[in-house]
Amino acid sequence: MTRLLSLILVIPCFLYCISTSTLFNNSYGVFIGSSPESLNDFIDFDEIVIDAFYYDDKQIATLHKENVKVYSYLNIGSIEDFRPYYNYFKDMTLDDYENWPEEKWLDLTNEECRNYIVDVLAKDLCDKGIDGFFLDNLDNYYVYNNDEVYNALLDIITRLNKQYNLPLIANGGYEFFNDSLDNDIDVSNLVYGVNHESIFSKIDFDNNELIENDEEDCDFLLNHIDRLNENGVNVYIIEYTSNKKLRKKISRYYTKKGYSYYITDNIELD
Repeated sequence: MTRLLSLILVIPCFLYCISTSTLFNNSYGVFIGSSPESLNDFIDFDEIVIDAFYYDDKQIATLHKENVKVYSYLNIGSIEDFRPYYNYFKDMTLDDYENWPEEKWLDLTNEECRNYIVDVLAKDLCDKGIDGFFLDNLDNYYVYNNDEVYNALLDIITRLNKQYNLPLIANGGYEFFNDSLDNDIDVSNLVYGVNHESIFSKIDFDNNELIENDEEDCDFLLNHIDRLNENGVNVYIIEYTSNKKLRKKISRYYTKKGYSYYITDNIELD
């Protein structure tokens, strides 16, 4: 399961039903688990992330009329078996995604695999009129940490930029971007933004609750996103918490930094 969607399924219902309140500043919202029936809930946002595979061009146009910028989820590192195109990738997969046997990591060194992502999946989304791509599972490079996989991800990102000329927001990808920066690669030429999940907040999987992250881990992640921002990359964050005090702390910090953020206790992201 993808990083974002795995969060939806891994937490028992009693956790994400604590509250349906979503906390935001009307700038950035992430609704990957939402369906087109929720369209009217998005119109107060400046930028949103949806899985546009489940939307049509008219629904995207409706959001544009409300001046909402729409990024679509695009999984470039793994494949879920619920996708209708799963069988195409079946022979290009590697290991099971940890704890999620219904999803497998993709062999990105396979050129045919990369071609389908860029030339077919991305094109279908682009033809619907989206404003940009939200790229998930760059952590393929964390699992298969070698030059061939790094170059494969670089190839996908470079071709998406060239063929569609749309902004790219990468979800996570710490190792990919850290190694890029260490090798003096201009990451601002690769992506428009990087989204990071859970910096001040943390999901306690053992006790099935949303908690505050410890200071050391928080500082480590803040240093990472600051480094990206200093190198010309826009920063986006998703925080998961229902703690009012923590929510205010998060809001103050990101507002001062000028980062786009979305705070929610709705793990379903719908």
